[in-house]
Amino acid sequence: KEILLGFFICLFSFCALSFGSSCPPGEGYDSTGNCTACVPGTYSPGMSNCLNCTAGSFSPTSGSTACSPCYCGTFSGIGASSCTECPEGTYSLPESASCIACPPGDFSP
Repeated sequence: KEILLGFFICLFSFCALSFGSSCPPGEGYDSTGNCTACVPGTYSPGMSNCLNCTAGSFSPTSGSTACSPCYCGTFSGIGASSCTECPEGTYSLPESASCIACPPGDFSP
């Protein structure tokens, strides 16, 4: 695929290379301007580069069009391909980026 025209689009400090056409959902531009499947931990709704999943969400497979939320008792950082269980004595709410220590007198197995 030959690309004749491209330009950079910047929003805040994030810049993306934009080409005349767009990639289908689940794919983003690679360094040569070709569309390729988004790797685990990233997603693309289409028309752009692959984006990292936000903290508290994950994408376990290639070619994702969206990220899934982490469930209660799990957490994830940015760009996660899975959620991690909270350690004993901690808990989390849905879509958490970290776990919280149980209050005194409470416990979490």
